[in-house]
Amino acid sequence: MSAELARQRYLRRHMEPGLPASPRSKAWRNVLVVPAYREAARWLERLQALPQNAGNTLVILVLNRPDSDPDDN
Repeated sequence: MSAELARQRYLRRHMEPGLPASPRSKAWRNVLVVPAYREAARWLERLQALPQNAGNTLVILVLNRPDSDPDDN
C-alpha cells in the first residue's frame, strides 16, 4: 500500500468532518499535537501565546471530550 493511500484511509476513518484541510504543498518544520479535555481558559490563552515566529509550526488541538460528558460543563 502506498503512503498516500494509507494517509487517505487514515483520514477517512479518524478525521472529524468539516475541518479545514491543510495545504498539501505545505512542509511543516514542527508539529505539536495537544490533547485537551476540560482545560481552563487560561491554558488556551497560553497556547495562543506561542511565538508566531516559530517557523513552519503546525499546532493540532485534539478535543478529547467523551460522548458521555454532559454538554453544560
